[in-house]
Amino acid sequence: MSVDPTAKIYERVRFLGEAVISEFAIVGKPSRPSLGNLKTEPEELETIIGDKVYVGPYSMIEAGATIGAGTLIEDRTTVEEKVTIGTGCIVGRGGRIEASAIIDNSSVIRGFVAERSKIGKDCRVFGMLLHAYRQPGVPWDEQVEQAPVVDNFAVIAFGSLVIGNVRIGANAYVASGAIVTKNVPKNHIATGTNNFTPIAKWSGRLGFNLAKTKKA
Repeated sequence: MSVDPTAKIYERVRFLGEAVISEFAIVGKPSRPSLGNLKTEPEELETIIGDKVYVGPYSMIEAGATIGAGTLIEDRTTVEEKVTIGTGCIVGRGGRIEASAIIDNSSVIRGFVAERSKIGKDCRVFGMLLHAYRQPGVPWDEQVEQAPVVDNFAVIAFGSLVIGNVRIGANAYVASGAIVTKNVPKNHIATGTNNFTPIAKWSGRLGFNLAKTKKA
């Protein structure tokens, strides 16, 4: 167990084995107080850090999060309250995972993951998973919107936006710059705004690699 002396470990953090907590990392921090209330309530949520987890410098893991064994949390990342991250994942430098999101094993996250998003196993999320924000008149802390779901082996490339209550099918690829507001069928490539092409009909190397190496 290695905890840098500048790191902050809150109460109710449970380590399930060896871990590395780097300089100025924060683990188990209670979430912010609600609007109009400057006092943070005592935090009863347990934060669980699995065996052989690495938490990089200046990263923050909030209370109630569960980090699976062998996962790497790189520098300056944020993992909010009640997030569940599976085993063998990587949260890349600067990635942000909002409250109550669920990420399955062996996925790589380096983008933005909205609250309550669900990400399958062996996914790559470098773009942004967002809420549609269709109720701007509702107070911020009362907003509850459905979030994107990303099925196994899917890729969300850099610069892409997946917005609202949509599902990205297994082995789908959302290309850089794409905007998605509709369900993407499995084994399809999304380009532009809601343009979906079956991998089998994609003539580029990208489609060949996906069809060759992934089994949804």
